Amino acid sequence: MVVRLIDVASKVQGRIVDLSMSGCRIRTNLPFPLGVFRRVETQFRMNGLPFRLAGVTQAIYDPFQVGIRFLDVSERMREQLAELIEEIKDRPEDEQQ
Repeated sequence: MVVRLIDVASKVQGRIVDLSMSGCRIRTNLPFPLGVFRRVETQFRMNGLPFRLAGVTQAIYDPFQVGIRFLDVSERMREQLAELIEEIKDRPEDEQQ
């Protein structure tokens, strides 16, 4: 998965640690360069297609783990997010990107 950093026009690769209808926790490959309350866009893959959600960094757990709260999630996106959560539950842990 990819986290796009809106303010600095950059992106960070990582893995999903936790995913819910309100947000996610990501373990990044490199130290996360921003603090809390920064705008981001998360990009997941669902059924092989990109799925994007806008959010804000909510917590920095350590240099490689960030919590993101999703913002402005439409009903359609909520349905897709529920599908993504189910898809991820069924994946082996090493495939959760």
